[in-house]
Amino acid sequence: MGGNIRTITTSTKLPSEKIELLSELNKKNDPNIKITREGGKTVDYLDVTTTIEMPNFRTTVFRKFAAQPYVLPFHSSHPRHIIRNIPYTLTLRAARICSHPEDLRTEIDKIRVMLLLNKYPPKFIKRH
Repeated sequence: MGGNIRTITTSTKLPSEKIELLSELNKKNDPNIKITREGGKTVDYLDVTTTIEMPNFRTTVFRKFAAQPYVLPFHSSHPRHIIRNIPYTLTLRAARICSHPEDLRTEIDKIRVMLLLNKYPPKFIKRH
């Protein structure tokens, strides 16, 4: 089995009956198309949680539970420039994903705790 796997995320106000009808029509047109639906106000995809808050969306950082709170330990044998970039890239990622300032502040606090748990010195965290 090969081919392309593509994911499309969409939001709609259509009733579920119409969505189901569209899904069935797509299956008839191409049996290789598989459509899954997720209902609700929140969707987790890759590293973003998207929440519907009318009339807009709110985005925050999503982490799988199993991945928390691990980052590369401070005392690992990786080159120092890699270690120095961890706080920067985590913060940059949060700034790009979080759509609301209060979510960004919360995420930066989580990043600080995660870095401390992985033995990053407080001075190092503050500086980077």
